Amino acid sequence: MISTQKTGKSSSFSPIIKKLQFEHQSPQLTQLIKNELGSKSISNGDLFYIKSEIKRKAKPCSRLIDLRSISNNAALSTFTWDKLAHVMDKPSAEHFIKLTRKYGGKYTFGVYEGVIDNFKSSKDKVKAEQLNHDVSIDKVSLCEVYRRHEERMNLGVKISVFPLASQAETLEYSEIEAQIQSDLHKASNTTQVDGHTANISVNGLQIKLRKDFSVGEIIAIRFTGLEADFVFKQKYIAYQVVRSDLVEDGKVHLISLSQLDLETHDEFKQFTKKIIYANKKRYKVRLDNTLVSVRSKFYEQFYLSRRNALDVFTKRDGNLAYIFSSEPALDMIE
Repeated sequence: MISTQKTGKSSSFSPIIKKLQFEHQSPQLTQLIKNELGSKSISNGDLFYIKSEIKRKAKPCSRLIDLRSISNNAALSTFTWDKLAHVMDKPSAEHFIKLTRKYGGKYTFGVYEGVIDNFKSSKDKVKAEQLNHDVSIDKVSLCEVYRRHEERMNLGVKISVFPLASQAETLEYSEIEAQIQSDLHKASNTTQVDGHTANISVNGLQIKLRKDFSVGEIIAIRFTGLEADFVFKQKYIAYQVVRSDLVEDGKVHLISLSQLDLETHDEFKQFTKKIIYANKKRYKVRLDNTLVSVRSKFYEQFYLSRRNALDVFTKRDGNLAYIFSSEPALDMIE
């Protein structure tokens, strides 16, 4: 086991000892120590202690250096010197050779302690750099499970999207279509966003757009890609945005929509049911949400059940509302 015991005295004089440790044979060692102290006075006892430490570091050492006990995943290997097999990484071996040369090619206590101290300081430096370095960490959503009430089908067709007023939820279809036509007349294609569908259900839809829409926003969609093969009395179907995620390296918005409950949508609902039934064995549903649900379930059972922290949720008035705990943290509650 590697340990370096330091008293209060050694800590206060360690900079001087470290600087003069290779001057152990110098006849001017006492004067060199006094020069380092400058105007500070020193007792004979402290002077003797410093000289003794410098000479102790120059004594031959037979201890093995084994950095495994203080290493965190460093690439360690055996380094043999004068029939002693040490365990250290490459930078430590290079530092070992550097120190032994300064001690005339001898393995001393100064080399032993110097290699260990250098390894520890290097490890602390790397750790500090890691803490100060901005790291991009992917967000992990715990307990996020998707539950769908309807069958979905992959569907990739061209669409045109039109933003509507927030009160469109209460409008009749004729009013929605009139509003869209009015917007088109005012701003031509500036209010129209072209994109593609990703998948469809009777009352839901996922679309891919370059433009994002806010959750809760009401939009109308024209399925231009279907109009080449099918004829619809109502060309525009109103949806509400329920979710938006960035996909394809942040270049595309995958927007989840819920169809508004309007009587004029009945024709399109029936069409959707028929097309899903006719093609359900041909077009498979994407498993993205299923994979997210499985991953969330894993975190729920593996991570949340093992964390020993106790999360406390309070109301605005400061009173306790909920406690989120796990079995390892039950003692904290009791």
